[in-house]
Amino acid sequence: MPPFVIFRCLIAAKIAKDCTFVPLKTNGMKHILVASDFSVASVTSFNYAIYMAQLSGAKLSILHAGQQTTTQPNDTADNTTPLLIDLIATISPDFAQAIEQAHSPETLRGIAFEYIHTNKLDADRLSELVRKNQIDLVVIDARPRRGLQEMMFGNYLEQVLDRVKCCPIMAVSQNATFKPLKNIWYSTVMLTPSETLARLRDFSCRISDTLHVVHVIVEPTRSYPERVKDFRKRVENIFGDYPYTFKEIEDADVETALLDNIKEENIDMMIMIERPKTTFDRMFMNSMTQLMALNSTIPVAVFHELDGDMAVTDK
Repeated sequence: MPPFVIFRCLIAAKIAKDCTFVPLKTNGMKHILVASDFSVASVTSFNYAIYMAQLSGAKLSILHAGQQTTTQPNDTADNTTPLLIDLIATISPDFAQAIEQAHSPETLRGIAFEYIHTNKLDADRLSELVRKNQIDLVVIDARPRRGLQEMMFGNYLEQVLDRVKCCPIMAVSQNATFKPLKNIWYSTVMLTPSETLARLRDFSCRISDTLHVVHVIVEPTRSYPERVKDFRKRVENIFGDYPYTFKEIEDADVETALLDNIKEENIDMMIMIERPKTTFDRMFMNSMTQLMALNSTIPVAVFHELDGDMAVTDK
């Protein structure tokens, strides 16, 4: 085995070993973290972070990677004044103008925020902040791999998905266009543990009146009808009064089927579950969640199965 492959195996194994989890709070979304370099590519993810903070009344922590000027607030300073838009304007007037086009002055005035400066966007630094501040949602850009190093060791998105598992991660592709979240889909393979479904329900019901559950049938089996019956029974028990719909799509290509339906059904956000991966999978295989986050035109909210969640096995 080539040395670089062995090295990546060791890195992946260390990541899996070092992951520690903070229980997701069930009393509402109170703290959102957005990681941004204030480039044009980050405008859409920042808009969604503001939208989610306004929707939930959560505090917004801004992790800024880039050169810090003397006009910016000190590292980790708590800032409810000056206004959020004033802070953004000191960093990038063009970025501030783009934000003002998407949100009303009342919305921007009502966001409580915290500014945190870092020299570069680093998954370990972000993971530390998530644990320390008990973050309820992370919003980041989903950008494709660039260069040999990212091809070998994964890019920022992949590293964050590997390290941050205690709260949802909203990955926003550069292809996405900001819009309110009303039509939300949850793509499932029907193996999601009940505990993960409960966290997903708590997140979705704060945003939308109904969750649309979709399953792509790659290859029908004789046990499939029974699997659907068992899955829907679990969903109904966990969701309770929260309404949901269930749609089946027959297609051998899951990614294509989901991307096509995003356009046809005018979907605003996709929820997906990142299941535990082997070291080999970490090195050589892009998960469907990562592919969707990179290639879709809508945000993808990623949940992880946590230690203690009871696994569901395929029959």
